[in-house]
Amino acid sequence: MQTEQKQIDVQRIMAEGKLREIVNDDFKAADKDQKPREKKYDEYYALYRCYKERTVQLWRNNVFVPIVFEIIETEVPRIMTSFFAKNKLFTVQPREAGDIENARAVEQLLDYQLTYPINSFYEIMLWLKQALLYGSSPLKYGWKTIEEDRVVWRNQTIPWIGMQLPMTKSKQIERFKVYDDPTIETLDIKSVRVDPMVVRPGDIQRARFVIHSYTSLKSEIDPGTHVNLDRVVEQDIKPEMDRRRTVVGTTLPSSGYANKQGVKIKERWGKVPAGLLKQFNQDPTIQINAMDDELVEAVVTLANEDVIIRAELNPILNGTKPFIMLIDQPVHGDFWGIGEIEPIAGINTTINDIVNQRIDNVTLAMNMMYLADAEAGIKVKNFVSRPGGIIKCENASPEHLRILETKDVTASSFKEVDFLKAVAQGATGVTDYLKGMNSPSMSDTATGISILTESAQARVNAKIMLMQKTALAELAENIIKLDQQFIDKEKVIRVIGLQGLEWRDINPEEILGAYDFVPTGSLNAANKQLRTQQLTTLLGIVGKMPFLDPRWLQVLFNGILEESDIVGAQSIKELQQMANLIPNQMGQLAQVGMDAPQPNANPAQATPGSGNPTNAPVGGMEDMLRLQTATQQVQQ
Repeated sequence: MQTEQKQIDVQRIMAEGKLREIVNDDFKAADKDQKPREKKYDEYYALYRCYKERTVQLWRNNVFVPIVFEIIETEVPRIMTSFFAKNKLFTVQPREAGDIENARAVEQLLDYQLTYPINSFYEIMLWLKQALLYGSSPLKYGWKTIEEDRVVWRNQTIPWIGMQLPMTKSKQIERFKVYDDPTIETLDIKSVRVDPMVVRPGDIQRARFVIHSYTSLKSEIDPGTHVNLDRVVEQDIKPEMDRRRTVVGTTLPSSGYANKQGVKIKERWGKVPAGLLKQFNQDPTIQINAMDDELVEAVVTLANEDVIIRAELNPILNGTKPFIMLIDQPVHGDFWGIGEIEPIAGINTTINDIVNQRIDNVTLAMNMMYLADAEAGIKVKNFVSRPGGIIKCENASPEHLRILETKDVTASSFKEVDFLKAVAQGATGVTDYLKGMNSPSMSDTATGISILTESAQARVNAKIMLMQKTALAELAENIIKLDQQFIDKEKVIRVIGLQGLEWRDINPEEILGAYDFVPTGSLNAANKQLRTQQLTTLLGIVGKMPFLDPRWLQVLFNGILEESDIVGAQSIKELQQMANLIPNQMGQLAQVGMDAPQPNANPAQATPGSGNPTNAPVGGMEDMLRLQTATQQVQQ
């Protein structure tokens, strides 16, 4: 028995050594590939933070022109506004006819989770901003369950007979599950190492491995999913945030490290031989249905570069790596994208130099230098420009004291700065029109301004469409896949309809199936109100036309619903379908807010063009009124 146990221990030690070697070797290979980029990332971060090292001569100016900051903070709100232009991020379309009914439940569940438990707006903003800064931005998703104690009042029970006393309650502390939903987190780009063999932009699922490195307190490591924690010791660490603060001068390189203790974690997601997992775990309850030499998707976690604390099959369905890479500007043949700063980093630095030289030139011109005879008896400390100042000397003749004139060259530098700013705008597409700044050449008409704005928006629109159809759609799909995998009982969610807050039970069977996730964001969110008004006006005009196909009215009405931010717009569309109006009744949709149909009106007295249809049944008037009320909310 002891011999058999020793054999098992030896196998486990050997398996741990091989797993440790796999993690460290892959990390070194990826780190060697990414280190040159990370040096540039520090430069880009310093430009975004408007940081410039102090010069040796203290009199010299150290002004920083925030070109990079201005561009990033112009694009982030505009793109985020487009992403969240509607009340929900996605509409869900089934891939099979049998999933049409379930698509509605999936859409409501996804909307609820992105709005409340996940707080997607904040995380997506961080995700987007990092992509604009560096060109690529990793996001990690997973399933999180949090339990906490809560105080409740329960009816007291007589212990010896098990009878409850309804009039007497006692305060008790019970354990509740307060969070049981997907979670997303934007990762620092320096904390992720990706297989250097991947060349398709952002396609992280093609990577042989992805390693997430971070630091953690030992107490924060879950003992339920990790082993060997008795061999893990906290040590001095240098958090990446301290390194980043050093780059912008807010933390000294030697400060703050000694008091920070933690565990260095390298979490590798990728394929490993199945035999190593079997030998490391040595647990008959863990079933790995694969040959020992077969590669399987797994997660292997290394602590302090020495102790394997987790080695198991990838817990996510189909072995999907739980990472999504958001790319700003993809480049064919390179996994990493190009950000907004890379093309203009040198331009911003040059503008800083020109502006500071210009100010230094003015300083020298106003505080002139002098050429003085050493025998004139003039004290150097007196050569300071001041109102009414007098410099005493033994001989004040021009031969003993002369002014060294500094020519004013600031006029030409203005043109150079304007030229460089124009180059930066051309490189990024962030023009004065996108920034909301006025220009002497800008048209004074609303139509002219709208045309110029849309022209400037074209490049940003292409960026928005790319992000929506790749990273955002992938995020929605993987969140629902997590729901399908981990939700095993009815889940109560909040939905917003015409009556305000409503509660809906989501059954696990309702969310099964395959779906397409279509982003609802608007490419021109700033002009949304104008388009809504135009559609409403057009609806009123064409509705008066005789012999008009009512399907055109349906299209216009749906367009208003799509552009509006009215709460429960989807419910209005459902109400419209429930009304089951005949074509003649649909024709009266254009009369909304004009000649309202009356429920007690006599159809025989109605005239063409009035609010009452000449041949509409009286029994349908109630539905028409409900529909009219809903549509008026849209117009408001």
